[in-house]
Amino acid sequence: MPKGKNGKVFEVSLRLDSPEKGNAEILLNALVNAGVSPEEIVECEQWPYIDFSVYFRSLKKAQVLKKKMRALRLRGIPTRLKILHKNDWQTKWQEDFKPFCLTRRFSVIPVRFKGKRRFPGRISLFLDTELAFGSGLHATTRFMAGFAERCAGRYRSFLDIGTGTGILAMIAFKCGAQDVAAIDLCRDAVGVAKKNFIRNKCSSIDIRVADANKYRTSKKYDFVAANLITQDLLGLGKKIVQLVRPGKFLAVSGISYNSYDRFRQDFAKYPLRCLKIEKSEGWAALLYKKIGSR
Repeated sequence: MPKGKNGKVFEVSLRLDSPEKGNAEILLNALVNAGVSPEEIVECEQWPYIDFSVYFRSLKKAQVLKKKMRALRLRGIPTRLKILHKNDWQTKWQEDFKPFCLTRRFSVIPVRFKGKRRFPGRISLFLDTELAFGSGLHATTRFMAGFAERCAGRYRSFLDIGTGTGILAMIAFKCGAQDVAAIDLCRDAVGVAKKNFIRNKCSSIDIRVADANKYRTSKKYDFVAANLITQDLLGLGKKIVQLVRPGKFLAVSGISYNSYDRFRQDFAKYPLRCLKIEKSEGWAALLYKKIGSR
């Protein structure tokens, strides 16, 4: 998350004192229903507790989420709002964000580890730690990265909707896509993604600030990736399906378990064949192939 005014970041955190999987899923779904993207939710297990945190540049937005969560009257789950100063924020992310293997072919290396840590046999993606979402640590991003890798060689063009740090666009580029585009509603996210593209020698990726609802293009893509919350996926369904070239791929992620059946029922109306489903940590992702002739 980019720093707010005077280097401050506002953290809204909820503590679950029962590590049971069902309880965690209920809390995650409550956050998503409050308008939080799965990628913005940071989980930290500190036995016997699990902390769920969301970060904001704006105090007002943090207060809105705090109010929404408290209005749910979740028994035994306190909601706290904390101000993190620049040094606190940087220290927190340096502790939480370390090099890791993302897929069979790719690893993620925070920029502060560049030159110090590599995973032999894997392509390194160097990311900064300004943004909590899109790092690859969250299951929703990991699913999408796996889908993009799985289809390598079968797509020439790629569109990443809600790119965040740009990690999926870079994976597509490294997998051989020659025409890669990425959009995000957040101007700060686009700025960070541009820096990541440069440091990973992917500067030819076309990235812009754009609202997916208003994104206009006559192009059809071989692979469209949309890692969003279920509500946004349902609202954008017709549009994102139209962006896919017949016979090619659509990957969607950010679907909570509680919303999974509703999502499948809604997307059954589109000319799509499901190729792969991934589920883990309370989230689901699906890889589709668009049915139809060229």
